[in-house]
Amino acid sequence: MTNSTDNLNDEWCTIATVEGDTFAEMAVEALENEDIVAAIVRSNLSAGLGVHGVSVANISAQIRVREEDVKRAREIVETILGNVSKK
Repeated sequence: MTNSTDNLNDEWCTIATVEGDTFAEMAVEALENEDIVAAIVRSNLSAGLGVHGVSVANISAQIRVREEDVKRAREIVETILGNVSKK
């Protein structure tokens, strides 16, 4: 899993924004099990507070995948998270 935004250029797309790390970690694990490279981009507040791995109200995490994997990744993530935001 990629946790740094350093390599997340324009070829990466946000497929879901979720509250807290728990759902993000679950989704990324499922994507990686299907051989889709995925990343979590945490909000600046989350990174600043050092609250990775816990769910804190109003702290979001974006799930990102490469552009070519968007359709398949959304299908997988929706089965786990239900109706996710589509960006």
